[in-house]
Amino acid sequence: MKNKIIGIYNKSEIITLLGLVFASLGIFSCMAGNALHGVFCLMWAGMCDGFDGVIAKRLTRDKKAEFYGVELDSLVDIVSFGVLPIAIGWSLGLKSPADIILFIFYICCGVIRLAYFNTLSAHEPPGPVSFTGLPITTVSIILPLVYFIFQNTGFINAYRIIFLFSGFLYILNFKVKKLRLLYRIILCAIGVLVIILTFPYRS
Repeated sequence: MKNKIIGIYNKSEIITLLGLVFASLGIFSCMAGNALHGVFCLMWAGMCDGFDGVIAKRLTRDKKAEFYGVELDSLVDIVSFGVLPIAIGWSLGLKSPADIILFIFYICCGVIRLAYFNTLSAHEPPGPVSFTGLPITTVSIILPLVYFIFQNTGFINAYRIIFLFSGFLYILNFKVKKLRLLYRIILCAIGVLVIILTFPYRS
């Protein structure tokens, strides 16, 4: 009997989709001119991405489910860590023709990096301890960090630097060690703490 609804719905995929929900809310917030809420949503999306793969490794899945998970994760990543950061930049005032070119460069590099990662996942065994190129998800750490450091200084070029160098690093052929679970938990705990401490005063 065929399933009436397509797709695979396990714990890891639900967390992946939850990241997409946060990313969508962040984009809507930026469209309304609220960059801070977009930054918060970017952080939440990053947390979801940090743990969906961990949970997936603990599930019993066939090859079809594994490939589906990789594709779903990459599609969500391009929204969460490609489109949302651009929406944040736009809401912060990066609207010149040069900024638009920079955004296009950034998202093209992100798509190339994700497509390359998917190709490796489909045809080669995954590397145990490293990524090739900077993972696109790192923007969920870098952009909020720059936001909270430079938001009161008016140093808008800090965001341009993020998009320019992140784009280059996405497609540069070098190895990046994967974070252990403990470090992911620590980063997520710091992120939650930042959101709790700053949200009531800046919302």
